Amino acid sequence: MLHYPAKIVENSDRKDGGFLVSFLDFDNIQTFGETMEEALYMAEDALNGCIEVDFERGYEIPSPSEAKGLGVHAIPVYPHIS
Repeated sequence: MLHYPAKIVENSDRKDGGFLVSFLDFDNIQTFGETMEEALYMAEDALNGCIEVDFERGYEIPSPSEAKGLGVHAIPVYPHIS
């Protein structure tokens, strides 16, 4: 299964916290979750939606980088998209 790395960090700008998600290979994808579980779900939804739309528009889809480290999570691409 194809995966893309996403950086997930705690949102220090909000009193009630939450988690910010950004993708190392896609400048145009950012999302948010109140909990880590929700952030991971939202990351998967945002990534797959963006890839599907970019593909339909004929945009080049980058290969996943090999990024690893603290706060980096592998987000899967749905089988019907990859």
